[in-house]
Amino acid sequence: MPATPSPMPVCFPPALDELLSSLIRRHAIFYNVPPLAVLHHAVPNLRSLKAADLDLTQDQAEALAIMFRTTATAVFGMTFAIAPGATRRLISSRVMQECQTCSTQHAQDGPVLRSQLQGWRITCPTCDGLLRDPDGLESQLSPNLLWRSASRGEQLLHREAHDGSRHWISPAVVARLLLVPRFVRWGPDKGDYRRARLLGLVIPEFDRIAMEEPTNIANSGKPILPLHLRPFLLAGVAVVLESGPEMLDLLRRHAIGVRREVFDAFAAEAIAQWVSVRAHSQKQLI
Repeated sequence: MPATPSPMPVCFPPALDELLSSLIRRHAIFYNVPPLAVLHHAVPNLRSLKAADLDLTQDQAEALAIMFRTTATAVFGMTFAIAPGATRRLISSRVMQECQTCSTQHAQDGPVLRSQLQGWRITCPTCDGLLRDPDGLESQLSPNLLWRSASRGEQLLHREAHDGSRHWISPAVVARLLLVPRFVRWGPDKGDYRRARLLGLVIPEFDRIAMEEPTNIANSGKPILPLHLRPFLLAGVAVVLESGPEMLDLLRRHAIGVRREVFDAFAAEAIAQWVSVRAHSQKQLI
């Protein structure tokens, strides 16, 4: 049985929404030791700080709680350990964004917040302010009906990440489906057809914006859009979930060839459930 770690003589309280690896790094700076030395003081078998953020177990959380003089629940709350597999594809390995209001409260080399890595966030969970990326870009959406749908999508993905809540299909899976490339017949004057995504069928504005992007558009493998494009994806997630399984049929018809195989691989379970429901409904009509 692993030895119980001793509490640290000096412990800093975590910032609101701080990432566990960030708290470990701040203590390492204070004690002038490598971050892994702090981690291994409590949990010798964890191989990296990333593993602490993503794969923490109950026993490991309890050991870290003793070291940091807090509770295992508080330690777990600083990680993504309970996030479902599909949601983890929306978690970045680096800081992508910040809240202008809250970031001014932290000095240089201050805490890294979980929301800075979450690819489904457009607002700060602490103050509800808009997030911005390192270039100062924010959303291109104005506060209208589409923005309200984007906020709804953000809430759906947030709940799934934190307590596993989902509708008839995982919101994170829907985000991946919407970024599957779709077949179009655009002419040369309408931009690069390779940027077309199924999302454009649900939120037509996205196609116009995507054509103007100087960089490649994210795909279903790593479905994290730049912050200024993210509201379109979040709005699409909300629309699909509210429309019901019928929307999958529409999207699937526009995924041709290999794209359809990719679509089916992501949505196999949901499609099977929908086919069963539809078959049952058709029998009732006979």
